[in-house]
Amino acid sequence: MDINDFLAFYFSPDSFADGILRLILVPSIGQFLAFFALIFLLRVSEYLTDVNRRKHAVAPTVTENTPRGINSDNPSPLTYWIRFLATGVYWLVLGSMAAGILAGALQYLLTTDAHRADIDWAIDHYLRANVICAGAAVLSALIAAYFFNLYLIGRRLSVWLNARDAAFLKNHSSRKGGESDVRNMQDILPASVDYDPVALFDRAKELDLMLLGLDEKRKAVTVPRSAWVKSHVQVMGPPGTGKGVEVGITLSQAIGYGDAVYWFDPKNDQWAASVMAAACEKAGVPFVLVNLQRGQPAQINPFHNVTRDELYELLETGFSLGERGTDADHYRLGDREAAWELCQMVDKPSISASELYRMAHDRLPEGVLDKAKGFMSKLKELTRLTATQTAEGVDIRDFVERGGCLYVIGHTRDDVVIRMQRMLVMRLVQMREAMPHHRRHVTGFLDEIKYLLSKPVLNALGTVRDKGMNFLLAHQSMGDLGSVPNVELESARREFLDCTPIRWFYRNKDFDVAEWISNMTGQTLAEVERRSVTRNEGYAERVEAEVVLMDKQKNLIDTNQVQNLPDGCAVCIGVGIAKLAYANPIRVEKRAFSVPVAPQVEPDPVFEPVAPAAKSKPAKKTGKKPAAAAAENPPDGRPLPPPDAYDDAPFNWEEL
Repeated sequence: MDINDFLAFYFSPDSFADGILRLILVPSIGQFLAFFALIFLLRVSEYLTDVNRRKHAVAPTVTENTPRGINSDNPSPLTYWIRFLATGVYWLVLGSMAAGILAGALQYLLTTDAHRADIDWAIDHYLRANVICAGAAVLSALIAAYFFNLYLIGRRLSVWLNARDAAFLKNHSSRKGGESDVRNMQDILPASVDYDPVALFDRAKELDLMLLGLDEKRKAVTVPRSAWVKSHVQVMGPPGTGKGVEVGITLSQAIGYGDAVYWFDPKNDQWAASVMAAACEKAGVPFVLVNLQRGQPAQINPFHNVTRDELYELLETGFSLGERGTDADHYRLGDREAAWELCQMVDKPSISASELYRMAHDRLPEGVLDKAKGFMSKLKELTRLTATQTAEGVDIRDFVERGGCLYVIGHTRDDVVIRMQRMLVMRLVQMREAMPHHRRHVTGFLDEIKYLLSKPVLNALGTVRDKGMNFLLAHQSMGDLGSVPNVELESARREFLDCTPIRWFYRNKDFDVAEWISNMTGQTLAEVERRSVTRNEGYAERVEAEVVLMDKQKNLIDTNQVQNLPDGCAVCIGVGIAKLAYANPIRVEKRAFSVPVAPQVEPDPVFEPVAPAAKSKPAKKTGKKPAAAAAENPPDGRPLPPPDAYDDAPFNWEEL
């Protein structure tokens, strides 16, 4: 009987057991592949059950209170499940092999004697071929499994799992954390959090909270309203980091609470006015924009409804007449004397800068004027600022009565406008101090404080909180406080920091500043670990289980994090434990605004007496007509500026 007759006679195509016997007894490619696959899977699964397994440590591997299951054998869930599945495959293969042998044995025992004789003949006849085929399959599987374990498991999978195990143990709740690595900041710092701040305002108002932003877990960062109204807020960050975004979120809510908001903007932000106008429109309160830049019509009078003492304080603030503790104070005595005597002459509640200058020129004694040339020069420069040459205009007290927002656009380079900005901020403080019992809260925002802050306002930060007023103070660095007139940098820095319990710091690349911010976040315990490294069968380095842990104090948010904060992310200090938080911009349509025009007070052309003709030098012959010469040289002897000297309109690049 040949093999085909034997197979046709003995094996039934419908019998599973006969199919297994055929695979076992008849040498073929299928038999080779079956034996190869079974042995290969058996060996590989055996290797995987021990993947990344380490020798038992003599001392506790992590800590004494390490949770059950987190140990040197299965430190991470991923390693545990790989070993678990590999163990299942191992026993499944063994079970399949045992089941195949059992099925063949049962078929042999339960068949007829004739069939059993044929099976015996097949076993004897194909014994050598079976041994060669099965032996080759087993040997090939063992070699393939060895190299698979050596190169793929030992040098790839084991190393990858080892890194994940180490990270899992380091970040586990039983561990205290370690020091950061600047190369891995993208894994430590939170990803961007996209949200609409306006959608959260109503809920925050229901809970009587002020929303500052969201943290990396999308949890709201809030301040109780009762704490907000008594706290000044410091917002610091380089240009373009988002200081105005954070302030826009908070002041939009302040308008919703019914506060009177005053925004001083020396740099003329492109979106801030539109954000505040949208908030006022939603709340049904007025929004007024005042532009102090040159060439603007008369809009506001800083000396409107002031007392003599308040007027003197405004002049002292705007012209920096205070003492500095230097020898130069002697030369300011004449300026302060002239300012004081001038204020005592004022006999009406509202007076313009031009009227002040005319009064000083006409009524102050010559001896006082001779000692106050600097004061008179600054006062005369103030008369050339057309935006404030009115006896009426916008009254800042109206917003305390009705609510809303007064948005003041200033300048960062024009000294005269900067003086006026400081006067208006001081006037705001005076107004609030004169109305201490008014129930409406007042919030002022000073953007770029080096152009707005003065010594009197800095001193007032510690007192106005009790009078229903707080300030948001934005700046680029602590060095900006060195621009406060008549105040030393260190003194201004201490007083400023003492008055700002809530702080919002954006990314800062300067190491000293980043370290200073980091030190304010508080300290926590970190673990410094020491490990031993060995090589596995694939000659790949593997970190062993023995760990020596040492506690070390570190800042909660370290300098690496402060220096590498992503866009829109800030360090929030003063609202519970220091945390990283995001402030997203309020999306509004950009608007164009017009300024309120008030009756302008025309300044007198020249107040100085004309020199006698006998003492005047003969005019040089220029060949020009008298009218042209007079136009080029006005009576006060100063050359006329070019027509566009004070044109502060932004350049339109699209015209190129």
